[in-house]
Amino acid sequence: MTKASASDNDVQTGHEQAGDAQVTPARMVWNSVRPWHVAVLAALVVAALGFRIWMQPKDYQTALLKGHYGTAERLLLPIAEAGDMNAQNALGNLYYVGLGRKQDFDRAAKWYLKAALAGNGNAMINISHLYRRGLGVPKDNLRALAWLTHARSANYEASEKQIKWHSVRLQMSISQLMYVRETYKTVRSLDPDYRPDDR
Repeated sequence: MTKASASDNDVQTGHEQAGDAQVTPARMVWNSVRPWHVAVLAALVVAALGFRIWMQPKDYQTALLKGHYGTAERLLLPIAEAGDMNAQNALGNLYYVGLGRKQDFDRAAKWYLKAALAGNGNAMINISHLYRRGLGVPKDNLRALAWLTHARSANYEASEKQIKWHSVRLQMSISQLMYVRETYKTVRSLDPDYRPDDR
């Protein structure tokens, strides 16, 4: 049969290599690792990643409640682009507050405006706030007041208090209030791209 030399045994077990080399605790651990250890560790990593993917929220409301703002944005975008006014307002909120991303008033205004033009009262209040402060849109107190009056017409009580504040605090004259009433009779007239001859 074959003779096993002392050096062959050392290589096979991995213990006494290089003569006087000191065996460190790290080398002892590494030498005790078996292929099945690696397989078990890999299986645990794959299972953990799979569980994480499986646990991702499937709808934007759940994603928002759980604080998964990137997932919420990814789920909201196609729904908002399809014209859902509630999704458009929610997407505007993500951009306005800066949840999971940097604040982006231009994008917030875009989505609030779409939702408000579709008749969402909360979005009407939100876009009014942006016009009043000049965030993402040009500052325009008259247009802001007009959005609030349309929100009130849509039975959003939250707008009533803001209308009072807006007209009193900003000391709007009767002629300005009349201008708002006459110029912005419809929600469509508040669209920045609206032309009176459009039918």
